[in-house]
Amino acid sequence: MNSKPCITLLAAALVAASAPAAVTGVYWNQVDNNIGNPQNDAFAGAQWSALTQATFDLFLMGDPGERIRGINMGDPGDPASSPFVIRTDGMVFNHPLGSDVRSAIEFPPFGALAYDTYVDLGGGVATPVISFVEPADLTANGTTDQEIRGRWFTDDEAVLDDNGLMRILRVTVGYDLTLPFTQHPFLGTPQDCSGTMGEMESWIQVELWGGDLVSLQVFDALPCVPSPGAAALLGVAGVAGLRRGRN
Repeated sequence: MNSKPCITLLAAALVAASAPAAVTGVYWNQVDNNIGNPQNDAFAGAQWSALTQATFDLFLMGDPGERIRGINMGDPGDPASSPFVIRTDGMVFNHPLGSDVRSAIEFPPFGALAYDTYVDLGGGVATPVISFVEPADLTANGTTDQEIRGRWFTDDEAVLDDNGLMRILRVTVGYDLTLPFTQHPFLGTPQDCSGTMGEMESWIQVELWGGDLVSLQVFDALPCVPSPGAAALLGVAGVAGLRRGRN
């Protein structure tokens, strides 16, 4: 599937216990989620069209060829056990036929399935094989639940590509633009338009094949504009060409 070339945000906060790690940061890449007419999906079209949806891929950055063992985004069963989590005030989209990994069924009449929320380790539909330490929690309603968590790994060959990149997560979040917004919407560490980071930080931990652990802060995927709230989402919608109810 194709992604928009624009990078919405770069993050390169790094904590490592040994020599300089070969993974140096993460960034969000916005995905054009009009492809495949997701609003016409036979199972999730109404769910998709009820909100304005924005889709983002989270990529690792580092040395080409660096082998990755797994990702720690927090234990869903014991969220207080670690600081690792990704936060959002949007409704996370999960397709009824999807799972926590990428689905091979990404064609009409299931056009929204390509934008399901799932984890990755840089592979295609079938590879690498992803295992979970415990069941992931990739659901959030943006209000009473603003956290997605999971810990996944692979024994297969999963390496940063020739550009030093690896996709590790796809997230689609939806917003009701008819509601009043009192703050800047966020996916990652909340940020207001003055550049001030919020207290609810988002972090992940990357395990390299040799056992080294690298902690990376995940910054906000949603662009900041002078006015708060819905205006930020309208900016995202303009970039991706999002339209509700388009045939």
